[in-house]
Formats: sequence, structure tokens, C-alpha cells
Amino acid sequence: MNFHQRLNLTIDQSKLNVPTTLTHLLYLIRMINNGNAFISTYGTNFEYIHPWEDIYNTYTPTQAMIYDNNCSCGLYSNCTTQATFILTNPSEIIPIKGLKIGCTPSESFRASTLECFYNESCINLIKQYTIKANRINNTSVFQPLSTKNISFPINTSIAKLIDNLFITDWNIKMNYTSYFEQCFPLSCSYNNIQRFNVFHIVFTLLGLQGGLALVLEWICPKIIRIIVKIYEYRKKRRNVVQSVFTVETIPIENIDNSVSILELTPMNETFQ
Repeated sequence: MNFHQRLNLTIDQSKLNVPTTLTHLLYLIRMINNGNAFISTYGTNFEYIHPWEDIYNTYTPTQAMIYDNNCSCGLYSNCTTQATFILTNPSEIIPIKGLKIGCTPSESFRASTLECFYNESCINLIKQYTIKANRINNTSVFQPLSTKNISFPINTSIAKLIDNLFITDWNIKMNYTSYFEQCFPLSCSYNNIQRFNVFHIVFTLLGLQGGLALVLEWICPKIIRIIVKIYEYRKKRRNVVQSVFTVETIPIENIDNSVSILELTPMNETFQ
């Protein structure tokens, strides 16, 4: 694998791993906040219920806020509703395009979009009803965002933009010469550390046993046949004919004395 292939593989892995890692960390923080039922200072997830009938009560009970679709902040942390400006007359409500309000500011931010910031009239509406904006006279600060060269719809939720790390395009430039000059190696070496592994030994022995069983099953019958043939061949060569002599006594009578003459009679006998 050459330099460019290895670098492309590393870049592809980074594109996949970095957003996933960030998403998991943010999800962990959100679940910790929701699990501990932290009360927002804006009173958007829980509200205090003052027990007027008992002024000597040592604690103040709370109740969860309810948003769209009867979503309770006591059960879910991502409950939201449309963000609005409420004027002096409570019946007069001005919605803010793309913005949400919910249990916590972070969840409201994730559920919102940037639509309002692409619209000049919506920005002017925020300037009109925000005290801090009225103190700033420089109108260039509040110029709407440009819709040119954007790779995502303007109604994309901020949560999705966070998952993509707010990255619209990866600009990658590879230069092996610069890489080599910065990391100029004088020598290259590596260490291969082998550790005792019981499972590896067990599997090796089992594999060796299986291989030996297969080899012996094939070679043992052949070895037995060879041994039998050698035994039969040696058995035939040991058939030796040996001569055995028997002694027979024949009495002969003479006038003067008796003499016994020994006659040797050969007798052939085969020993096996």
C-alpha cells in the first residue's frame, strides 16, 4: 500500500469516526443532564409550585413543563414548541421563524434552524424586540446570511449540522515531499512482542492432533502391509534343510568273541 492509498484510507476513517465520537459524547452529556433533572434557570423544563396554603413548608415542589404533543420535560429532554415574542397583550403572539423553545436551551438550539438568519425581516424582528440589539447602531453586524454556495437546505436542523460537524466540504491536499521532510527518519525499526496465549496453544494442539489423525489413518495400513510382507519373506528364507544322523547297533556273532559294529545311517529331516 503506497502513501496516497494509506492516506486516503486514514481520511475516510476520520470522516466516519470523528462525527460519531462527537455525537456519542454530546448524547452522553444530554442524558446526564436529563437523568439528574437539572432545573434550568430560565424555568423552561420545571416550574416551582408555591404552596400558598402552607407558608411554613420547608421545600417547594415543582412540576414538569408540557410542550407540543403533550411532551413532558419530566420524561423527555427534547420537548419543544415554536419560539415567539409575546407582546404586552398576551393574545398577540409573534412567531420567530425556525426558532424553537423547549426544556433546555441546548435542546432548543438543536431543534431550531437557521431560517430566520437568512431573512432580513426576521432579523429586524429580533432586533426590534431585543434590548441588547437596540444598543448597537452598526447594522452591518445583522446582515442576513448568504444563500450562495450552501450545500444544505436552509431549514436543516442545527442538530443535523452538528452531526456533520458543520462541514460542507472536505478540502484535502496531499504532499508526500512535505510529509517526508517533516518526518525525516534516520532509521526505521519495529518490535514484535509475543505473549503467552493459552488459547493459541490449545488451538495449535487441536490442529496438530487433527493433522496427525489424518496422516496416520492414511499411512498406518500401508506400514502394516509392508511389515507383513517382510515377515513372510523372512519366514521363507529360514526354511533350512538339516541332516540328522541316527545311530543303529547291529550285533555280529563270532566264534571267539562278539563285536558290535556301529552303522551310521543318515536320515534327512527338515526343520522349520
